[in-house]
Amino acid sequence: EHLKAEINNLNAERARLQAQAKKFLDEKKAIEERIAKIKKEIQDVERSKDIIVGLKAYYEPFNSGFSFYTSYVPRASWVNSYKQSLDLEKQTLISELEINSLDYNGLSRYGKSLGEGSQRALLAKLERKVNPHGFEYYSIKITAERQLKEGR
Repeated sequence: EHLKAEINNLNAERARLQAQAKKFLDEKKAIEERIAKIKKEIQDVERSKDIIVGLKAYYEPFNSGFSFYTSYVPRASWVNSYKQSLDLEKQTLISELEINSLDYNGLSRYGKSLGEGSQRALLAKLERKVNPHGFEYYSIKITAERQLKEGR
């Protein structure tokens, strides 16, 4: 009887320890799931950081495009419109400009300068116009492409 009582006590202790072990295993599983989730979030942040760092390399050529193309504009001229896009696949900066000028020859020199500094420059349209005060001026629309250096 004494042994039966001890066996019953040991069985009860075993059941209590098994329940406690199951509780610890459940807690361990929950912690492992949280760790896996945090690791995935860290990987997502690292991937996002790599994308941002990669895109940052395109900021400088994109932002410097306007100053590059407007630095050649003749003195008696003004930029009427400017549009810029970046073709990541071709690694090309594409700028579309409309420039007005009182000096036809200045626009011609501008086109030549632009052609030397660009991979490709296309004259889309050249028009002679008259403003409301009767002054003649010329309007030119140009599309220019520049290859990004070293892939950026």
